[in-house]
Formats: sequence, structure tokens, C-alpha cells
Amino acid sequence: MIFIERSTCPASLFGRSADGDHYNKPAVVHALWDMQYGKCCYCERRLPDKGHLKAVDHFAPKAIFRGRRNEWPNLLLSCSQCNGKKSDKFPMILSLEENEDKVLYVEHEHSGVAAIIDPGHEDPEEHLEFDFTGEEWRDKWGAVRAKGGSVLGTETIATIGLDGPFYSRLTYDHYTKILRAYYTNLLQALKDGNELTIKGQKDSFELLMAPQSELAGFARAYARMKRLEEDPINLTIPAGKKN
Repeated sequence: MIFIERSTCPASLFGRSADGDHYNKPAVVHALWDMQYGKCCYCERRLPDKGHLKAVDHFAPKAIFRGRRNEWPNLLLSCSQCNGKKSDKFPMILSLEENEDKVLYVEHEHSGVAAIIDPGHEDPEEHLEFDFTGEEWRDKWGAVRAKGGSVLGTETIATIGLDGPFYSRLTYDHYTKILRAYYTNLLQALKDGNELTIKGQKDSFELLMAPQSELAGFARAYARMKRLEEDPINLTIPAGKKN
């Protein structure tokens, strides 16, 4: 997951009440698709611009928060896998007793704080990281985990199922089929010392970390693990949410 810069609200949602399925209009779907560079807001897989292998996701589920059904800030676009797993599950941080907060999955509307990451509001890279310890030939290498015990990270992983075998295989395949080759090519360019080739390989790797690229968050984490932002490579790793 990476931070998503929310675009301007589509005109088709202006002045709309909570009634009706205005959120599902083609103009809204296309606006979300463009805003997210055609990627799922949670797993960053590429989404089709046509067809039904994607869904408008209500960050705060419309079955619980009925008044937010057509609110632009509450809408995201996700793949069918993430949307189906999340469904109407919504953990919130609720103050149940004095000086005590608990995370509960709510069934009725509450005014507490969401306990999962809204990528259109929070920077996911402050709450999620990838485990690059262990042996690289195992498909669990590079699996997502909560950063520093983050509650939002922990609950997001559980709610979306981001630590499941489907997603672990997704990131591991991205490493074995793409990242490893780009990294090897970059090191070879540095060894050869051709400045033009070095620039080309750096540009190629930086593109893997750009917002429009599939699994950009994983590529950024890999680059940080390899310390590619340091000498002698000095890659530019994109920042998350700008304060």
C-alpha cells in the first residue's frame, strides 16, 4: 500500500444524498481508477479499466455508515479479492472505559477512530513494512507485517488478509521476476562504470517505485532494505504523504 493523493470530487457526486448508488456511476469509477493509477488501493495490483474485476470500496462500510454511501472521501477502488475479504468488517478504536482504548469490529455507526489504514488519508508506509529476514528462496520472504507494532498496520493486515498466501506469493513473484533482475542490472551498470547505462538503470528502478507502478510500496521497501538511496547508487525513493 502507498498513500493515494485524492483527486477532485466528480461532478456526478455533487449534492448527492446518501440515497441511491451514485458512487457506482461510471464517471465515479473512472475517477477513482485514474486517481489510483489503475491499481487496487490495498494490494496495489493492476486493475482493468473495464469489466467487473474491481469494486468501489467504501472505506467506512455503507452497511454500517449509511450516511457516507456517496461521500467522495469515503470511496476507493479495490480488486475483488481485497473487497471481498474486507466486506463489511470495520475495526475501530473505541474508548470504552476511562483511559482505556480497545479495538472492536463495529456493527453499528460509531464516532471512534478507524483502526485500519485509509490510504487516501494515512500514509501506509508509516504503518506497514516487509519482512526481508530469512532465506530469499522461501515465498514468505518479503511478506507484509506491521511496522513497529502499529495498531493500524496490524488491523489492516488482518482485515484485508494481506499476510495470506495469495499476497505473499504476489510480492515474492514480483521480487523473483522483476526486482531481482532490475537490482542485478543496476549493480552491473555500476561495475561497468558507463554513466549513460547507470542513469538508465537508475531511472528504470525508480520507475518501479513510482506511484503508477504495480506494487510500488514493496519496491520502495526493497530499495530501503538494500540502502539504494545511499552512496554509491543514490536512488530517489519516493516519499509517502507530504505533511
